[in-house]
Amino acid sequence: MGGAGVALTGDLWSAMRNPALLSRSALSASAVWQPGRYELSALSSAGVAGATRFGSFGIGAAVTHFGGELYRELLPSVGFGMRVAEHISVGAQTSLLCISIARYGGTALPLLDLGATVDIAPTLLVAVAAGNVTHSALTGNITDRLPVTVRMGACWQPDDALLLQLELDKDMRWPVTTRMGGEYRPLPFVAIRAGATTEPWTVSGGFGLRHGGIVFDYAYAWHPDLGGTHALGIGIQP
Repeated sequence: MGGAGVALTGDLWSAMRNPALLSRSALSASAVWQPGRYELSALSSAGVAGATRFGSFGIGAAVTHFGGELYRELLPSVGFGMRVAEHISVGAQTSLLCISIARYGGTALPLLDLGATVDIAPTLLVAVAAGNVTHSALTGNITDRLPVTVRMGACWQPDDALLLQLELDKDMRWPVTTRMGGEYRPLPFVAIRAGATTEPWTVSGGFGLRHGGIVFDYAYAWHPDLGGTHALGIGIQP
């Protein structure tokens, strides 16, 4: 759905990007795989995550991997979210970014992300999430600060069959990226999804299937200059 998800409830990977959503996450586990962004194996990524909730308090953990032989990132994360009022949730997530570069060595540094959600109406949720709020930086001969990001968005779900999202994603070094996406469920166990982004311009589409507690997702994103990217996911939601 164009990568939107800062206000998307019920999705484990959205909850790990906005930890306030963990207060709404039921017991779930998921694994995702992108075999190569834009047909480049050096840009492949994979991850596993799990979450559960105890009343108004939710916790989650994830490990993601990005890169190939020359450059790798490993990112273990632990987050929590809780309802602080009837319509308001907040959350925080700590991560350890481990970077390895061939012939140069590696390093690790901690990151902190924060998030919040507000129910504007029974069908409308708005949210905000900030990444790397501690301004963590790679240090050495040159200090290279990692980007601080802010994501703001809304999710409108008038019924069980339709869901629409709009999100603004700001890396402090670059223009604002707009993400738009939607999901339609013609049947309770089938989801059809589509989305688009600006800065850069991409379009995407995919589907999800659910049988019992098993969920399978597929998506394809297309960039007019770089080509296409496949993504696969499988999860458990009892």
